[in-house]
Amino acid sequence: MLYIEICSPAHLTDDVLGLVKDDEAVSSVAVVRGASLKPVGDLVKIDVAREAADDLISAVAQCARRRATRSRIRL
Repeated sequence: MLYIEICSPAHLTDDVLGLVKDDEAVSSVAVVRGASLKPVGDLVKIDVAREAADDLISAVAQCARRRATRSRIRL
């Protein structure tokens, strides 16, 4: 199991949650709205099965690129 934190601009958080909340490899999801100072926005905390982490991180990064936004992902 990997613990991932994503600092997400507020306008992107719902898209990120859409990617992770129904994923069977994700065992928990928490959101702290307004907690991220850089980038300004939300903090999304995820526990994900190690074997699915690469795909999940790629999907979140791709989502940010589509919206021309920078997100920060920390493992």
